Amino acid sequence: MSRGDLMNKQAPQQSPVSPTTPTPDSWQPRRYHWGWRRIRRGKDKKLHFPGQEADETVKKVVHRHWLFLVRPALPFIASLIGAFLVPLGYAIAPGAGSVWTILELVLVVLSFVTGGWFVYRVFILWELDIDIITNKRIINWRGGIRQPSRKETPLEKVQQVAIVQKSPWQFMFNYGDLHLYLMGGSININDVPAPKKVKEAIWEATEEFKARKPPKEKPP
Repeated sequence: MSRGDLMNKQAPQQSPVSPTTPTPDSWQPRRYHWGWRRIRRGKDKKLHFPGQEADETVKKVVHRHWLFLVRPALPFIASLIGAFLVPLGYAIAPGAGSVWTILELVLVVLSFVTGGWFVYRVFILWELDIDIITNKRIINWRGGIRQPSRKETPLEKVQQVAIVQKSPWQFMFNYGDLHLYLMGGSININDVPAPKKVKEAIWEATEEFKARKPPKEKPP
């Protein structure tokens, strides 16, 4: 046996290196994400949502108008204001020091309670219940965390979009309802902020979708 063969036998054998599989994205469009994440911005700087098709892009995301957050937040706002005003009362009447201390503790606890209630019962629902306009369809997501539901309307069914604004508040704060006339039915999207811009986004996406469709072949 030659010296070269002996060295080859003594050298440690290296196993072939298998190609590394790229780590999949931790956010996948699976059902268990519906409860917490409706839509997110990916590394490509574009918006993505569960069930999105490969050639589908998000045109606009619509939340309910922020005005509907104000009234449920009033207890939380009032308790915060009260907690900040207690030191002022102590400066005016320092003789009732223990009373101000107890009142401060009560208002701080009340702020946490009302704030937690507002976030859990109102803000999360507002954040999750959205309408997504893509270049193919309109998706209405409702139900919050416990009972999420999703309704889809293909753009090819949209015939007309109407804005409904009846009260002075709707004109003052620039919100209203959208009524979509469809082939074989209709749907409403209520309390939409800047309804004119949302209507334009829906109509623009609808026109682009219909323009991409190949023309129907004439019968021979």
